[in-house]
Amino acid sequence: MSKKPVYSALLIDDEEDCLDLLRWHLETYCPDIKVVATCNTAEDGLKSIQQLHPDLVFLDIEMPYLNGLDLLQRVPQIDFEVVFTTAYGEYALKALKMSALDYLLKPIVKDELIGAVEKFKQRMANKGSSQQVSLQMLLQHLTPLVQKKIAVPTHESILFLEIENIIYIRSESNYSHIHLKNGRTILASKTLLHFEGLLSEFRFVRIHASYLVNLAEITEYKKTDGGWVVMSDGREVKISRSRKDDLMKWL
Repeated sequence: MSKKPVYSALLIDDEEDCLDLLRWHLETYCPDIKVVATCNTAEDGLKSIQQLHPDLVFLDIEMPYLNGLDLLQRVPQIDFEVVFTTAYGEYALKALKMSALDYLLKPIVKDELIGAVEKFKQRMANKGSSQQVSLQMLLQHLTPLVQKKIAVPTHESILFLEIENIIYIRSESNYSHIHLKNGRTILASKTLLHFEGLLSEFRFVRIHASYLVNLAEITEYKKTDGGWVVMSDGREVKISRSRKDDLMKWL
């Protein structure tokens, strides 16, 4: 009786609890997948890929400083299979499907993980993977999502701001106040509607006529008086009644 092959897997995700849960699922339900390492930064993941040469990489798309797609672009030769783990919305999922790449939507569930692993094993058995072509297609479809900066016109100049450093944007007539993590506030000569169009794919949500907030920077949701959110800088923002349902779907 032939012994089942054991494949090596590397897990890359900036959220420790996601790493722990994925590892537990693999060890419990996918015994022929051996987790050789877990990494909570893309930089560590890149080093581990070069050192360990895994058969399979579970890769989070959205990570700070260097995201999953940036990581893949720095790998000289992709000789492993990739299963993306993502919390992105429908736009990114459509791109993943069009690229014929496997993905797991967070929170990861057992049956979907087992299905992704089975597809991986079939490709390994057939040795007919077109992984490189599929990844190139994905990068083309996700170009708006991998953008890291936006151009912000002010009276004096045009600033280029890191999207992940924006906590929220507050409107004032035809201007917008952009509040950053470093405590700085930029007065931009564009409307809030302009920034809503630019940032909606990056999980920025309009929760009030005057506020566009970064969902990643919400630290608390208060149910009193119709609903409030507390941002990472301590600012409390009231949720308008007409926008509450949209925010609750995201949360």
